[in-house]
Amino acid sequence: MNDRMKQAAIEEYQIMLDQFLESDDIVYHFPSHLNKLERAIIHDMAEELSLLHYSNGIRRERHIVVAKHPPILDGGVYDHKQGQWVSIPSDAPDIVECDNFTVLNLNVLFEGIGSDISDIICTDIRIPAIFKFLEEQDASIITLQEVTPDFYNFLLEQSWVKDKYYISDRVGSSITPSGNFLLSQFHISKNYQYYYTKSPKCVVFSEIIINDKVLSVGVVHLKAGNRDRYSRTRRSDIIDTMSVQDKIGFDFAILIGDFNFRNKKEGYSNHETVPELEERYTDVWKYCKPGEAGITHDVENNLMAKELSIRVYQKNGKVGSSNRFDRLYYKHKFIDEEPWEPLDIQIVANQPIGKITILNYIDNL
Repeated sequence: MNDRMKQAAIEEYQIMLDQFLESDDIVYHFPSHLNKLERAIIHDMAEELSLLHYSNGIRRERHIVVAKHPPILDGGVYDHKQGQWVSIPSDAPDIVECDNFTVLNLNVLFEGIGSDISDIICTDIRIPAIFKFLEEQDASIITLQEVTPDFYNFLLEQSWVKDKYYISDRVGSSITPSGNFLLSQFHISKNYQYYYTKSPKCVVFSEIIINDKVLSVGVVHLKAGNRDRYSRTRRSDIIDTMSVQDKIGFDFAILIGDFNFRNKKEGYSNHETVPELEERYTDVWKYCKPGEAGITHDVENNLMAKELSIRVYQKNGKVGSSNRFDRLYYKHKFIDEEPWEPLDIQIVANQPIGKITILNYIDNL
């Protein structure tokens, strides 16, 4: 593309973006046939206009989306009179006042992550055990990754979910073919979904009002893989996540989920970190348990994790290393009053049930 063609493209895209900004639309989809340079131009222009911009779709359908704010998900609450999940009323039933709350995170693991692994992840055994575990924990907020439509439908049929929880997505648009999901015992005022620019994954944000403060919870699942390019993708995606959470606004923020950060045993010069994340957010595990490893993908003690490492991640017959994939970060903007602080963090559900182990952690704030 020569300078004349580039200038013509800029003028054309400027007209499109101006019309979008003047409209009532929240999201605008550019066509999928644009080339690499045209896409770069649009990303730069959207950034200058303070618009969110990201790629969506797969293969030939992948295209740029610009948005005035992240697309809103239709959160839900169960209406026992109607016998169905309905949209969450915009007005909270009561002001939520509490001294502490609990956040529980779990990657539920589905079978579509690579080669045939149904014999080692034992979905039919694990799903009932996961539901029983979640019910027993009675966490204030539950965040899940790799939720599939089947898991989602079974989960929403559980009586304890209907009785106690608001949900981030009542129609399932964020979990096809799989995705992130949030349940909250507190009223959810808004839910957003943001697709990353560098990968097909997305982050789900839920906004909850507690003690008259806005809590933003971002449910994260970053790109897996132990190659340097995957590390660069994770860094780019988490920087996007922080930027979007800032644009949404909050008093107190949580980023939680499967970050897939690797350690130096898998070829990195040091433990994988994102300096921008460490500078702006507090790593709750390091805050509460400094010096402890906090392993959540434990190939030494978890036979399922070991076999997954061999079959899916390493693909060379060797066992990879254990890692702290699953994490919780928080930050606050309180100035004139005492902020919330983490009280404790624990790894839970790490005992075998039959042939497998459910491994993740629960966080007490």
